[in-house]
Amino acid sequence: MSRTSWGEHMFLKYLDLHNKILRDAEDPEKVAKELVDNGYYVVGVNSHNDGEEVKNREHYYKFFESHFEIFEKEGLLMLPAVELKIRDGDYSKLPGIIAEFGRKYVPIHHKGKIHHVPFMVFVHGGNADANRVTCAEPHSDLLCHPEKEGGVLTSQNAKDAAKNDVGIEVNYREYMFSEDKEAHKAQVLDTLGKVHSAGGKLFLFSATIREEELINIKELIEYGKELHEDLVEVSIKNIHELVNKKYGKLLENIEFSIDRMKERHRI
Repeated sequence: MSRTSWGEHMFLKYLDLHNKILRDAEDPEKVAKELVDNGYYVVGVNSHNDGEEVKNREHYYKFFESHFEIFEKEGLLMLPAVELKIRDGDYSKLPGIIAEFGRKYVPIHHKGKIHHVPFMVFVHGGNADANRVTCAEPHSDLLCHPEKEGGVLTSQNAKDAAKNDVGIEVNYREYMFSEDKEAHKAQVLDTLGKVHSAGGKLFLFSATIREEELINIKELIEYGKELHEDLVEVSIKNIHELVNKKYGKLLENIEFSIDRMKERHRI
């Protein structure tokens, strides 16, 4: 593999949008330093919802107020993300919750200014209604693990997702912990086929929750290539587009250059 090609693949590691490490960290500055030391420079600080608010709202917003500028100076850009989950089985509420989070902003403090930036809106998938509603909602950015707990992404789901620019996640963590890896892989391949046929967007993530679960990037790349030879490259492109679409103005205002960070890490 050429140096340029390898560098492009490494982009997956450095742009980690489905990451929950910082969410409940007792020492977020320590974790952030470890992320920086390991080459990360864009991380989605992902939390679940509590109804129509982000879980532990006060702590979550305070986190960005207290740490965004500190980490940005070190070269780590933190972006707000929420993974919406219905816990009581009433999926009739999901469209309203998606729309509500699509209107929400997180106040980010930087050099004496406050920037109001949107959430990345992810949805915890697997349930048939969760998959259906998410793919039909333009305010959704990503449907997470649509195969979770035996869920199935239908061809109509894939068509709706493509129409509404909703990404479909390929979740490496679900594969890592599956009891029947071959069956899980077959299910994911079925999802990939439907998304490709519909012209939709795929996102390959390690979906890290605990620090000790950080995986070797080679494992993620090998898994992606086993599924489809173009999945890694396609995912890189889609991640880059999502970050720029949602946060282009923020990047401009704080003079944070993704290209400069790629150069800094010799990618």
